[in-house]
Amino acid sequence: MRVQYLKQEMNRSFPLIVRMWDDSLKRQIESIFSDKNVKVMSASDLVAPAFAWAAVTDIEQTLQIDNTTYNLIRLTVRQASFMVGKTIDAVENDEGVDIVLLHRGQAAPEVHPRGEQVISPDDTLVLFAEHDRIIDIVKRNED
Repeated sequence: MRVQYLKQEMNRSFPLIVRMWDDSLKRQIESIFSDKNVKVMSASDLVAPAFAWAAVTDIEQTLQIDNTTYNLIRLTVRQASFMVGKTIDAVENDEGVDIVLLHRGQAAPEVHPRGEQVISPDDTLVLFAEHDRIIDIVKRNED
């Protein structure tokens, strides 16, 4: 933390990012540095989205950018999924998600699959979107 703080002292536009393990200590640090370019995150802030969905789906990566949480997940398309029969482009455009990988059967995984490709049951998709979009898609995939 001292190195980060010294960098910020030299350049005020340089953000100071602090990770705290204790939520009460986090609040204290935030109040001390409230007038500075400081972002304080507790361990629970960082892992809450991952814990929330670990039991439901395979979260591969969680990113926090500004105040928005993004997830990269691996999802197996269910038989009754709303995605079955739709094209990659249709799902991306309608759902506000990026499908970054498609794996079907024994074929090699396709990174950035073609937009006209139709999604089938048992396809494995890797999706990237805001956390709320991911929650909705996972839920509707299960219905």
